[in-house]
Amino acid sequence: MCTNYTPTSRDRLRAMRLGVAHLPEGDWPPEAFPGYTAPIVRAPAARPGASQALADLTEAHVVLARFGLVPRWSRDTKQALEVSRGTYNARHETAPEKPSFRGPWRERRYALAPMDHFYEPCWESGRAVRWRIQRADGQPFAVA
Repeated sequence: MCTNYTPTSRDRLRAMRLGVAHLPEGDWPPEAFPGYTAPIVRAPAARPGASQALADLTEAHVVLARFGLVPRWSRDTKQALEVSRGTYNARHETAPEKPSFRGPWRERRYALAPMDHFYEPCWESGRAVRWRIQRADGQPFAVA
């Protein structure tokens, strides 16, 4: 996906048509980088083989979560923080096979990250230049 993004504000998130009944308490940062806490929208209902945490959901649910996947095999908090900074991108072609992603992929533990825009480095000049990518109409969107 991206190197960082601007999470959608509370008011704009409330206006999005994602089937969200309530928003989490607390604030989130104006920009989210790997390891930062930002809102995500979790799946509305469990699918066969999904974890019990998802089985308890009856509607789309917004929670604050860390940007980056924390694999089950993380030994402790320190390792989880280190690994999550490198597991915020997955390729559809290899996610079912990679140790970090295959469990959540198999269990269909999907989420959306609502955002106003995201940033990617452009290397055309030989240096990383920060490019902002957003919808042409300025409306928020969500990335899986």
